[in-house]
Amino acid sequence: MSLFRPRRSIFRRLCRNLRRGLPAEAGLDLSRDGALPGAADGEYYFARRENGRSEAAEQEPPDIAPLCRALSECWAEERETAVRREIRAFFTACPAIPVVEPVQAWVVRAGDRLAQGEIYTLALALVTEAAEAEVVKFGLALLELFDTEQNQAARDVLLQTARHEEFTLFALFNIRDWADANAQIWQLARQCHGWGKIHAVDHLEALTPEIESWLLCHGWKNTVSPAYSALACAVQGDLPGLLRRSGGTAEELAGMNAIVAALLDEEHCVGISAYADPFALLALYLEKTALHMEEVFSGAIVRRVRAYALEHPAAANPRHRQTLELCAALLNADTAPAKAAD
Repeated sequence: MSLFRPRRSIFRRLCRNLRRGLPAEAGLDLSRDGALPGAADGEYYFARRENGRSEAAEQEPPDIAPLCRALSECWAEERETAVRREIRAFFTACPAIPVVEPVQAWVVRAGDRLAQGEIYTLALALVTEAAEAEVVKFGLALLELFDTEQNQAARDVLLQTARHEEFTLFALFNIRDWADANAQIWQLARQCHGWGKIHAVDHLEALTPEIESWLLCHGWKNTVSPAYSALACAVQGDLPGLLRRSGGTAEELAGMNAIVAALLDEEHCVGISAYADPFALLALYLEKTALHMEEVFSGAIVRRVRAYALEHPAAANPRHRQTLELCAALLNADTAPAKAAD
């Protein structure tokens, strides 16, 4: 018996979209307050990971007792409807993301005292049958506790659900443990465009030259902000390597500019400050720019580099002084004035 109405199932609706060649999100606006799909969870995830806090994380943690009670009773057939109703009721007032880790920890601690097989069955049902986004996310979080790699049906469910950017982050927590995780994540990174792409790029490893080049040229492009992916693209795409070698394709040089500009935008996430010596990278960028003035010079980016250097004095670092000198030289160069206004 299922408490969920099949016609309202988010999973069935997004699968129908994919079969028709439509975006998974078509007609399925699940975001809160008109934000992009996955925005609330994405902002929470980055803030908590990089700053150890977020507005949501600073609030009183949710009481997970109702969820624990429901999971304790999911083995009883006569309680099936009540268990699912209690889970739905819990998530009418609480998002899934702050309860994921505490519930997972509780399930692991409980071990064999819980009916693990029934929890797996319940998790899959929540993902494939629920009509509420937070309930689907909770199901994905429960599936993370099980080995889904060898179960083709579960794999298919996770890969399809990941295509909707409201769920990509939660699906990735499952997919990242598979043997072919990187190939699946790269495919998702190219299929998604917003928060889903950001999370896929964040989990992607540049195991081939093709992926490395893609990260430099395209990985940072998304509908949210390049800043969220800039550091991953710079590290995994080997931006320093591009800066040190001569030449570069037009796409690589354009990507170089975009990534450096995005690294300097640290309003919502860590960028250039993640480097032990940011000025070593920035000086390399300015030297590369000097060699390709006509192709890549941007007065706006050079001025942002100069502003960053002035805001972060480092008198003992010769690269800091070199960065300021290169900025001055580029902005005063004979070839620069026509472009310095961009």
